Amino acid sequence: ILMFFDQNITTRLVNSKDNKMKKGYGYHADLLVVAFNTLVFSMLGMPWLVAATVRSVNHLRSLTTFESVTEGDTSQSRVVGVTE
Repeated sequence: ILMFFDQNITTRLVNSKDNKMKKGYGYHADLLVVAFNTLVFSMLGMPWLVAATVRSVNHLRSLTTFESVTEGDTSQSRVVGVTE
């Protein structure tokens, strides 16, 4: 149950519409590899892969292009897109 929650939370954070990410072929291939590894690891009694929420979110942030928007005295960053 904990792996399901961890994976679900990570997926929702990464796939948020605010990130303006376009999912290509590689995204679905990655999910297929994770599913296959979980199946094999379960049959062999090995530990499962973990979504690693902090690592996934930091990786997404490192690929994100930001634009600085200044309104009056405040400056904010706005997401332009994600390089995949």
